[in-house]
Amino acid sequence: MPSGDVLVLIDEGGRVVEWGRPAEELLGWSAEEAVGRSVTALMSEAAADGERKSDRFSDAAAVLVKPVLQGTSVMWHVLAAGDALSGQDVAILKAVFAHSPVGLHVLDSQLRVVRMSTATGGLHDAPVGHLLGKHFTEACELADPEEEAAVAQRVLESGVPVVNRIVRHIKAPGQPTRRIHSVSYFRLEDSHGDVVGLVASTVDVTERENAQNRLALLDAVRTRVGHRLSVMDVCRELVRRVHPDDRKALGRLVRSTAARSPWISLRFRTENEGWHHMACQTRRIQLGYGGPEQVFGVIRDETQLEAHRQKALATLAAERQRADEIADFSAALITAASEQELRQVVLTRVAATFGGTGAVLTLLDDETGLLRASSDAGVDPRQSDSMEGLSLDDPQPLPYAIRTGTPQFIPNHEELIRDWPQAVGIPYLDSFIAISITPLSPVGDQPLGAWAVTYDSEHHSPPDERALMSTLADLAGQALKRIRLQQARVELATALQQHMLPTLPDHLPGLEVAARYQPSRDGLDIGGD
Repeated sequence: MPSGDVLVLIDEGGRVVEWGRPAEELLGWSAEEAVGRSVTALMSEAAADGERKSDRFSDAAAVLVKPVLQGTSVMWHVLAAGDALSGQDVAILKAVFAHSPVGLHVLDSQLRVVRMSTATGGLHDAPVGHLLGKHFTEACELADPEEEAAVAQRVLESGVPVVNRIVRHIKAPGQPTRRIHSVSYFRLEDSHGDVVGLVASTVDVTERENAQNRLALLDAVRTRVGHRLSVMDVCRELVRRVHPDDRKALGRLVRSTAARSPWISLRFRTENEGWHHMACQTRRIQLGYGGPEQVFGVIRDETQLEAHRQKALATLAAERQRADEIADFSAALITAASEQELRQVVLTRVAATFGGTGAVLTLLDDETGLLRASSDAGVDPRQSDSMEGLSLDDPQPLPYAIRTGTPQFIPNHEELIRDWPQAVGIPYLDSFIAISITPLSPVGDQPLGAWAVTYDSEHHSPPDERALMSTLADLAGQALKRIRLQQARVELATALQQHMLPTLPDHLPGLEVAARYQPSRDGLDIGGD
């Protein structure tokens, strides 16, 4: 049972964790029906069953909804209110949980981002680590940061929530339109009732708003053209806003004598949303038997389709570039002729290949049994020096990965402390946010070394990235074995050659002696004349 006046307790993911008996009477579900389910699902069920639950849910005005910080989690309390309210708090429930996915941003009293839970409903695409500590208007790149900051500050001071504000972002490079979110602000208190900041819940409504804008655009064209839908009237209205590079195509459309012209694409500038991509066609239709022929214009807004196409092309180009980089990386590993060349190949390529900020290569010295470390420019030399001379028996992620052949993917400091509590305070482990350590030899093989890719923000390696990293590391290990085997063969051949060559006296009176050795084949220089 919830304690005090709390009717319902909802976690930050929108799932019911407690449901009191008064909530059963007020909202119409039993605890067995509600606990463990998402509020979104309950609302959908209520909407589908209007006679039994929807009306009761809508009439549940005497409730108060507020977020409360419990430990490090935001919990939503649905409380029994002392006075009958206007139904605003039921609207709050719907604003926060009637859509999915919903992103939650926890802000401190200075409106700085301190915590986020924003899988796909968030205000931004940047990694979480880059945004923590920033003012939320800066972190979210809002188009009108001053206005949003003022609204948030009023909520913080008054405690009165603001629900379903339409917020636009700065237009990102390469994107045809700006992202749009519906944002709701709530004052956040701790379990003692002290104000600690704000919670901003966000829902991406870009598609919805763009669809409404497209309908408004087409309606405006119809209104301005009037009832005589002739192609010339349409063109006169459109030509002012058509991109200069597309006006020749528009001229061909106007002059077309075909019963149905080919579709042409035009870029059309709107007052508020920038350029739209319009597909246009003319059709000649005879009105009635023997009646006059009229030309009609057909217009289709393909802005979103073009945006998806451009995004797909950009993704394809990025994948092709990545494939080329991986192929070049593999080829460079295969052709490396010395340990120094192999080290250079790894340190100049591995961090960029896997989106890291730095890389370290550690190789096991066969004579001492200790590690030798080298790093690229993205890693402080003092940090790589702290890896120098480590033993495989040291209780740290790097020696463990090399000793066992098991990769270590550590996405953040919390998991590092949880899995490796004895490694806390080790210098090189405190210099980054995430690290991926991949051994150069698989499980069961002789240890060779490992490379480590570091990240300055939280990084969860997906399965395909882990597989690729392990494959390339194994290829580097094979190259290292080949290089060392060749070096051993050369040293053996040199020793054997020195042993086989005759010893000439330092000086023979009256004679001047000269000798030249011609090996029978390139490579080992053994055998010949």
